[in-house]
Amino acid sequence: MARNLKYQFKYAIEQSCKFGADKHSMKNNKAENGNNSSRTLSYADRKNLIDVSSNFANWMKENHNDIKELKDINSNHVQEFLNQKAQACTSATIEQYQSKFSKLEKVVNNTYTKANVNYTNTVKPVSSNNTEQLRSKTMTDSDYNKLYNYASNNCRSDNCAKALQLSYHAGLRVSEISKLQQRDIKINSNGTATVHIANSKGARDRDIHITNKDSVQALTQIRDSVQNPYDRIVPIQSESINKAINRTMDRCNMQEYKEHKTSVHSMRKAFAQREYDRYKSEGLEPKQAWDRVSEQLGHGKNRDDLYKVYVENK
Repeated sequence: MARNLKYQFKYAIEQSCKFGADKHSMKNNKAENGNNSSRTLSYADRKNLIDVSSNFANWMKENHNDIKELKDINSNHVQEFLNQKAQACTSATIEQYQSKFSKLEKVVNNTYTKANVNYTNTVKPVSSNNTEQLRSKTMTDSDYNKLYNYASNNCRSDNCAKALQLSYHAGLRVSEISKLQQRDIKINSNGTATVHIANSKGARDRDIHITNKDSVQALTQIRDSVQNPYDRIVPIQSESINKAINRTMDRCNMQEYKEHKTSVHSMRKAFAQREYDRYKSEGLEPKQAWDRVSEQLGHGKNRDDLYKVYVENK
């Protein structure tokens, strides 16, 4: 095996893909096709496996940086990951994670024949006490202004203020904020801005087109604050960004966002609502408007399952 864990997982998943195959015929011809349970038969399955494995690989990098190959991951690592996720996710989400780890185990063993991994043999079922839909609160304009003003005037560095701006004005995830470089923000001659996101969730690239004047002004300010095109805008890790934002929320007495297990996500929801309203004002039907917003957020089209999550005012 080579490269990082995320790449190793993705390679194994890609090798398992057999799109368009008939599940029933494959089951009947199991002896001929080998272990069909290691096959990925749809684009949705592929995407879900990549999302979970990427999330887990990032977590491993932060918590077990000494692990460099998939064969060295064991069920204790998976258990620790699930236990931590249970603090912020619903039980239904945890069940999905557990199911995907069982599939990843088969996919990895089928691709790397000498790996002989067992990610789930001692994993105990994990449940969450979270019964409500988490991350359900949208950041209001007044709350954002309060947070941003506090971060600008009271924090030792400008990292928190910039992170708040990038999430609120461009809808970026924390992981995207921590990797964004100066050259990734382009201010266009027509008064708009384009934010390029490279290798984000699911190993996808995307361009976010910003037309809101206040947002373009904020992005121009951020871009001009960094001189080297290859320097990161917010040069700290994702976890440090989350901690900085949570501390600022504490100082501003915004416990309701923390109770909903949300910080940056609440600002992504605010961005999504603004963009949705803009597209509708331009004459797009609700489904078309949501597809555009979903792509801006990095989810892709036809994610109707997320429509209610991000858009409150239809």
